[in-house]
Amino acid sequence: MTTDAGRVDQDTARRSSALDHYGAARRTFDELFGYELAISGATLLAHARDELLAAHGHLDALYLSRHHDAHEVRGELLDIACTLVAHGADVHVTPHSTLRWDGPHGAVVELATAWTTGEHLFVTPAVGGPYACVLEHGFVEVEIDGRAVLAPHDRPGLLEALYGSDWRTS
Repeated sequence: MTTDAGRVDQDTARRSSALDHYGAARRTFDELFGYELAISGATLLAHARDELLAAHGHLDALYLSRHHDAHEVRGELLDIACTLVAHGADVHVTPHSTLRWDGPHGAVVELATAWTTGEHLFVTPAVGGPYACVLEHGFVEVEIDGRAVLAPHDRPGLLEALYGSDWRTS
């Protein structure tokens, strides 16, 4: 049984550590690769629902690849992982083709790759469909716990692509 004291939404130190790690990862990703890291997945869903960070304790993010071919995108992800390891980051590619980036104090950024091909948007590990338009306006700064994070400009559109049209209630 989990007590309230063990939940991320009740643990300001864990939330702060996760946001610190995201901030550092965001700066590193921009400096090394010229990509922006935006919140995604459960983190974006919690933000859109006006909730705190999800109880699993890590922050979900994505970057939008400049590549449009799945093989090139995968190669790029492996190159990114190797470069981050060479710079001392604790990262590994998961079986779902996401990048798990472990940070201090148990903080984790789970990083998905997004890419477009024509009108289709793909997000690892398993999203694909006619949603390229949801990222065409890029990213915007939003706030979580008083900290600036990037989020897709069309947050509802990405959430529908990730979770379906009933993402607000299910």
